[in-house]
Amino acid sequence: MKETIDRFLIQIEMMNLNISGGKPALKKPLCLLLLISKFENKTIAENKIRFVELEKELGELIISFGARPNKSGPKPNQPNPFNT
Repeated sequence: MKETIDRFLIQIEMMNLNISGGKPALKKPLCLLLLISKFENKTIAENKIRFVELEKELGELIISFGARPNKSGPKPNQPNPFNT
């Protein structure tokens, strides 16, 4: 179990974040935290998640926690490596 957690932490540390205007984009970390909270609260019953199920809530998190100014609002799906 400890090895699994250690590998997970290493992968988080290696996560690439887009930087624009000197500030990191927070979409990936916010998406990851949202997923962790859903697993913790048992609101996800299986190990399969469709991005469309997270998109609205992720957009709200992006606005709340430092979205870059954008006339059309947050775009949680652009770019999104998790969107398959």
